[in-house]
Amino acid sequence: MPIHDEPVRTSAMGRVTRAAVGAVLFALAVTPAASAAETAPDPALMTVLAAPQQRQAAIDTARNSTAWVRHGCTTGEFSNLSVTHVWRPLQYDATGAPVGGLWQESVIARGCGIERRLNVYGEVVGPRQIRWRLLAPVTTLANPKLQQDASHYVFVSALMVVKGCQDAYLDQTELLDRESVTEPGATAPALRERWTVVACGQSIPIAVTFIPDATGVQIVTNREEPRAAAEAAGAGAGASQPKP
Repeated sequence: MPIHDEPVRTSAMGRVTRAAVGAVLFALAVTPAASAAETAPDPALMTVLAAPQQRQAAIDTARNSTAWVRHGCTTGEFSNLSVTHVWRPLQYDATGAPVGGLWQESVIARGCGIERRLNVYGEVVGPRQIRWRLLAPVTTLANPKLQQDASHYVFVSALMVVKGCQDAYLDQTELLDRESVTEPGATAPALRERWTVVACGQSIPIAVTFIPDATGVQIVTNREEPRAAAEAAGAGAGASQPKP
């Protein structure tokens, strides 16, 4: 039950001159492997993503997210929200054609009384060619590789609750907080999130902690008790949360 369970979409991109390149959109906040935080927009990337075919490609990918499809709404409306992370800035060949880059974009889906932030990533895989794929929904800050690794442990933890279940999907992720101190053995403060799996109709919250260390990022998962998860959600309701 991987996150990236949709057909890969590839779209063509236009030429962007080297002069259009601006500042990198995001500076890493924890480690390059763990997350990213917003800085100044990159005009070149924004120019690429403003093209109608790229906006539609992002939406077409997002609408296949299980976090939306499994709610059974067939009348949803989708709108591009923003670029939320850049893991590799745009790179160019001698002619000024983009040949590299990796970023995340968010799409808002609304319909049937549901609103969900869906995430996709775009990767330049050749001259003027972007490959679009799904990411975990809502507010996780993990990069694509960490998401793929974490999803394995999250599903293992969830399916220990509903043993024998063969019908499970990732419904939500939630950024809880960044630790204020660096623990012994870590190289940066840990990042705490909650990932919610729906398994055979049961919603199962899993606590996920990303701990940067000298070898990479350690991923720790624990099942949250429903009461603890509800109390944590209530406590965070009045706190400052990332904008969807």
